[in-house]
Amino acid sequence: MKNIFVKISLFLIVISKVQGTEYFVSPRGSNDLEGTNTQNAFASIGKGLGLLKPGDTLTILPGTYQGSFSAKLSGTPEAPITIRAQRPGTVVIRGDVPVSGFKLVEGSKYTFAAPFNKYVQGVSDR
Repeated sequence: MKNIFVKISLFLIVISKVQGTEYFVSPRGSNDLEGTNTQNAFASIGKGLGLLKPGDTLTILPGTYQGSFSAKLSGTPEAPITIRAQRPGTVVIRGDVPVSGFKLVEGSKYTFAAPFNKYVQGVSDR
């Protein structure tokens, strides 16, 4: 019985490592908060990006966000990093740099990409 308990405990530890933390961003948030739920969300996407580790998720609440940001993200196939809108089509990121040439990413339904030779200024979500 003890052996089964140890195996189950180790299995749960591995699962919790892969699932990661979910962070939230809201136009009404504050970067001084924890960002771990919609009530204490961060105000800026950059703040959330800076914390992401393999297995983590950044959920962006509806609204318009100003500014630009960059981040080096390193998810893995077993623990991908996910950045998503809470509701598709409700997030606008304004970097005020024109981008053209968006094309549907092969194999996807709503993901588009465009060539861009500067720092990323925005993401378009259906």
